[in-house]
Amino acid sequence: MSEKHASKINYSMELFKLAAACAVVFSHARFPGKTGVIVNSICRFAVSYFFALSGYFSYQADERRVRKRMLHILKILLVSSLLYALWGCTLTKYVEHGSRLQYLKGRLDLHHIALLLFMEMNPFSPHLWYLSSMVVTYLLFWLEGDMDGAEAYLELFCKKSDTAKQYVQKWMPIVAASQSVK
Repeated sequence: MSEKHASKINYSMELFKLAAACAVVFSHARFPGKTGVIVNSICRFAVSYFFALSGYFSYQADERRVRKRMLHILKILLVSSLLYALWGCTLTKYVEHGSRLQYLKGRLDLHHIALLLFMEMNPFSPHLWYLSSMVVTYLLFWLEGDMDGAEAYLELFCKKSDTAKQYVQKWMPIVAASQSVK
């Protein structure tokens, strides 16, 4: 690592990111009894921290950088979803002795695709909700300057997914927070 690059690293933030990453793992582990409740409660800060950190670094980023981040996470999400879909097909065929085509049809209708992209509900791997959430967050940051485009996007999603606009707006706290500091 070059000396110039090393001087830009915020080691406190890196240490806190490490602690938050460990907290995510611990929050998914099941510890028994009261210890489990305490550990789980303490570790709940991690996901909010990562959202806030992404918002912090994206709030004043230019359109190109936000689009690049969004596309990067979208690629990871799509590849992960494809791998889980293949895994689901394999389990369906060889363990459950079911139809792989029926498995895929049941998860690739328009409603499930809309839920995957916009409501953090991945039909193949629900635990990847964070990636879907980040794609939506970056998309909203990217559309921030284009209110007509953002409104059209929201209207189209609500229509296609048969979801009330008020319900969709409940899951946009980062956008609301970013607007409140302007």
